[in-house]
Amino acid sequence: MKKVLFVIGHDYAGQYEATRELFDKNYIYNILLLDYTSILERFYYKEKILESYESWISKLSDLEKFKIVSSEMLRRIETTPEIDNIVITGCLTIDEIKYMIDKIHTDDFNIYYVNATREVLYRNYTLYGKHNLSFVQFNELMDEIECEKLKQVKDNSSLVYNRATIKDNLYSVIGAYFGEEIEEVPLELYQWPIEPTFQVLEHDLYGTRPVHMILGKPKFHSGFDITAETNTEIMPSNSGIVVYAGLDERIFSGQSKWNQRYGNMIEIVDDYGRREIYAHLREIYVQEGNRVNKRDIIGLSGCSGGARVPHLHFEVRKANIDHSGKINTIDPLILLPERDLDSLREQFQEKPYDSTWRIMKKNPWGLTDEDIPYANSKKLIR
Repeated sequence: MKKVLFVIGHDYAGQYEATRELFDKNYIYNILLLDYTSILERFYYKEKILESYESWISKLSDLEKFKIVSSEMLRRIETTPEIDNIVITGCLTIDEIKYMIDKIHTDDFNIYYVNATREVLYRNYTLYGKHNLSFVQFNELMDEIECEKLKQVKDNSSLVYNRATIKDNLYSVIGAYFGEEIEEVPLELYQWPIEPTFQVLEHDLYGTRPVHMILGKPKFHSGFDITAETNTEIMPSNSGIVVYAGLDERIFSGQSKWNQRYGNMIEIVDDYGRREIYAHLREIYVQEGNRVNKRDIIGLSGCSGGARVPHLHFEVRKANIDHSGKINTIDPLILLPERDLDSLREQFQEKPYDSTWRIMKKNPWGLTDEDIPYANSKKLIR
């Protein structure tokens, strides 16, 4: 008898992406993964429909969509009789679930309803769905429609379902249900993009700087600076989608000088909807739209933009938003694995930056560009 797990939730909750990543990381090939949205997309390309996917999908009723998807699901199940374990992901109604159970001829099934924060839904809606809405507009949309399909499942008492979250226990749920040895992959566990080795200065910390080195006035520092020699490899702190990679847009547009702001930078919306900023880079290895994982090298550290000593400015915003500042960001040290930063004693010695680093160590708020001989050197600020 087939054993079926329905992992349902809003179309943009990320059930399929999380399950696919789980299977790939654990080399699981004995479970058939079927996704509602993916099957619709493949049907569209297979049939070579002569209009855009968005236009075609908008004309289909829910019943028409389900007929297409259910027929394809059943075909795939029939053509892989050797696989008894099946995961079906998507936004299904209770009637659609009952229909699939009946057609698959199984009494061995379970339903898991996956939660996701509005930030994650918005990230997936705009990136995967390519919809152009502000977060405020998206929230208004969600308040209006909040997925009638899911309400039917949640309010139905004839079938027992369990609540799961991608963040907490979706992986262990799937492993327990199918009896698989599955490695827990906690997405919330961030990693250091560069392992800190040099002594941490007061100037590096998240929080208000009494005097900004370049602006000469108090300024909130929205990230944590990891001092690192030029060309140190950088890995993403968490998996996600690259939403920008290049020179700081304000420098690019001429609003700021070439030796100010973030310099060469990468912005990643991670799997929890937070936007991560990697700034002052020497080299960038990724492009907008790339999906990156924690083991990838995304670039090399440098001293571009408003940096005067080579380092990585690492910033985490609370959601996929354009603005930094105290109200919009999180102290990275809250998310990163704990390190005894006070025990770091190694002095930064890369020339000619080492002398500036030593001055910053003694007097972090008394240094200006006039005190730095290479502050206007495009050879060294890069």
